[in-house]
Amino acid sequence: IVPQQEAYIQAYVDSFETALAGPAFTDTLTGYAKFIDVNSFVDFFLLNEFSRNVDGYRLSTYLYKDKNSNGGKLTIGPAWDFDLAWHNADYCNGSFTSGWTYNFGNVCAYDNWQNPFWWDRLLEDPRFRDRVKCRWENLKTTIFSVTYIHNYCDSMYSYLDTAAIRNFTAWPVLGAYVWPNPSPIPTTFIGEINELKTFINARWIWLNTNMPGTFNGCNIIGITDGPDIPAIAPPYPNPFSDVIQLSIYLFETMNVEMELFNALGQAVQPVQKERHGGGTQVVTFTPDNSLPPGIYLLRIKAGNKVWTQQLSKW
Repeated sequence: IVPQQEAYIQAYVDSFETALAGPAFTDTLTGYAKFIDVNSFVDFFLLNEFSRNVDGYRLSTYLYKDKNSNGGKLTIGPAWDFDLAWHNADYCNGSFTSGWTYNFGNVCAYDNWQNPFWWDRLLEDPRFRDRVKCRWENLKTTIFSVTYIHNYCDSMYSYLDTAAIRNFTAWPVLGAYVWPNPSPIPTTFIGEINELKTFINARWIWLNTNMPGTFNGCNIIGITDGPDIPAIAPPYPNPFSDVIQLSIYLFETMNVEMELFNALGQAVQPVQKERHGGGTQVVTFTPDNSLPPGIYLLRIKAGNKVWTQQLSKW
């Protein structure tokens, strides 16, 4: 970037931090909300907390600022770097199912890489806490539900099963300590999967019990969708065998149309139409049992928005 761009974005971030640190930081017109896409920060918070990401907030964080014609605000994401999350770090409480990840400094004050003051300050704002609570309530029965994530784990276990055999033959690390694996260390691939699922279940329970804020029927949708745009979660299981489920947010009652295509782009199944009410819905698509194994594309249309999701069938 040219020096003018660098100076501009630095000044913008400075303005955000000044507003956040200031006495009127909760003011919706002049406080921090003037500068950031708040929903993106809510999603970022929940994802790093659910995964107990020991590197969350303080490392490996992307941000971007939209152009002014598209809102112009600072958005956090896309999220990445979760190799030491999901119960895979034996230091700084990284394997704990309880506690807040954003309180890293209270646990590991000696570490040179600390969290910015943003998160402690944001959570002082009742409106931000309520957004967190509302978003959690929206997600905890859909893509953040234990059932949804366990099904995803099972589908990935099945998909990777034969590759895992080759992997652990080449690198025999099952049952062996590889920094920073927490103990006890599973001795089988399915043991690793079960340990992950046990962590997910326990972490979900702790978050659901301790989530800040209040919930009064509000709804906060995703970081890529406005309040009047449908939003979809990835279908599961993937690979599929008989049924496919997906979670979709609809801002009003509307038709949902789904059609399956093969890898050549040829329609292999008639359009399945369903009518659903507003809010978050779990939609079931039933593929034809005679379809051969392979790669497929599921096209989902709701309102004026269309998604295409790649799926595999075994």
